[in-house]
Amino acid sequence: PGTPFIKSKILGNEFNQHGGWAGMKILVGNSPVFVSALGRMVLAGNTQTHKVKIVAGKSVETQTDGNESLGMVSINTQGATANQIAYANLSTPIKLEANKTYYLVSEETYGGDNFYSALWDGKNTTLTTENVASVLSAIYWWQGTKLWTVEAGANQGHGPLDFKYSLQAPSGSSSVNNNTNSSSANSAQNTQNNSNQNSTEQNQTVVNNSNVNNNQDNNQQNDQTTDHNNNQTTNTVFAPGSLVLDGQTVYYIYGQSKIAFTSMAVIKGYGFKESSIVKGDTSNYILDSYVFNTSKAGHPWGTWLLNGKQVYYFNEHGFIPVSSWEVFLSNGGLSQNIVKMNSYDSANLKAQGSLGNMEIDDSRVTK
Repeated sequence: PGTPFIKSKILGNEFNQHGGWAGMKILVGNSPVFVSALGRMVLAGNTQTHKVKIVAGKSVETQTDGNESLGMVSINTQGATANQIAYANLSTPIKLEANKTYYLVSEETYGGDNFYSALWDGKNTTLTTENVASVLSAIYWWQGTKLWTVEAGANQGHGPLDFKYSLQAPSGSSSVNNNTNSSSANSAQNTQNNSNQNSTEQNQTVVNNSNVNNNQDNNQQNDQTTDHNNNQTTNTVFAPGSLVLDGQTVYYIYGQSKIAFTSMAVIKGYGFKESSIVKGDTSNYILDSYVFNTSKAGHPWGTWLLNGKQVYYFNEHGFIPVSSWEVFLSNGGLSQNIVKMNSYDSANLKAQGSLGNMEIDDSRVTK
């Protein structure tokens, strides 16, 4: 019994290069929801049994063993009908509190059963849901970082996964210990000031931030403070190759430096998406004197570049092929930061050739 949360879906590309938990981050609406069953999409050729669980959302990314759970089921895909979501009932229904965040995730095996990726090779898995909750983003956890990490954007998720719910408390429903987003999450911040930063920033062209995705969780941050009451974010650490809106200027993050874009047209000209821009505090980063005022050039150092189906990391050494998704993640890669090579990149790659394959925690990657 219960109503499925997902009403319809547009499926992205199949993927099996992840070992760990993957799914979606949801925000419950103004009324609590009582969940009675969890489900995972079955793809043709799936044969494994997958654990599916709900986890209380985190206010700050912290390392965990990945075993936390408010409720879990096992979905046996062997012989299950393909292209449909298979469900299993929870032993005890779960109460999801109003206005709290939760992770709905499935355990996946690297090289095992395929699932539909939220964002891979140019296609998204996009979900339309009942209005009792909203999908904030995709999310995953893997052994390399031991972090719950968000990616993609609103209404996108891996799997896809689903749950069945009711708005009335069923007999035997449990009270949930919510370790969800608090109104203020603490983080340690080391502020590094550049003496020329203020005067230089005044010369940057203003970027209209009304077009920028305000979901700060679309990036992989290890330090952040969020004031939900004032709707302000002060993310302070960003993954390599991130685009960060600070005030009215978008910066490109490379190592400990930030480089300003002069317009949204330049950002789009490089193939970066507005949805990949996050708001944050970049005062920890040193302002570079160089600015991006044209996209008629190769991509900047630190960019993750897609050429066909091969991803490269480009820096001062050259083009470094990424050998697997696990290697990509271990080096701080985020799928939304991958952009297609342009003609200048292709010419450089042809002239220079590529370097040796990227390794886990590769020292050649600037973090």
